[in-house]
This record gives sequence, structure tokens and C-alpha cells, in this order.
Amino acid sequence: MKFQRSALKQLRKMDAQAAWRLMDALQKYEQDGSGDVKKLVNRNGYRIRAGDYRAIFKVESGEVIVLDAGPRGGIY
Repeated sequence: MKFQRSALKQLRKMDAQAAWRLMDALQKYEQDGSGDVKKLVNRNGYRIRAGDYRAIFKVESGEVIVLDAGPRGGIY
């Protein structure tokens, strides 16, 4: 799993519990493809949900690349 600099910055701003939940969801998706994941309509990539937080990511050559992360209202 890789992270863009902006995604790491947003994860550091989140409270620790929310960041851990989002990281757990991303790791689970990377391992077995499960989780609350939807393809984005007007953007290239996917979103994963963990509570009130979302992460935007893409998959290249089987590797998850996290593009952005944050609360539900501000991520899109």
C-alpha cells in the first residue's frame, strides 16, 4: 500500500481511532477485496468507508494507492 503525501497529511490530522479504522479497512481490502467500497462515478478510482471517514484510492498492478482521506463531507 502506498500513500500520496496529501493522504498522509489528512490521516495525521484525524483522531487516532478514526485513522486506525480507516487503515484497517484499507488493509482488509488490499488482502481480500472486502469492505464498503464503491467505484467513483466521475473520477478514476474507488472510495472506502470506515464510519464517518472515507479514503479515495486507486489500484495499480494489484497495489492500493491512497490518494486522499478525510471526513465524509470534505473528501469529495
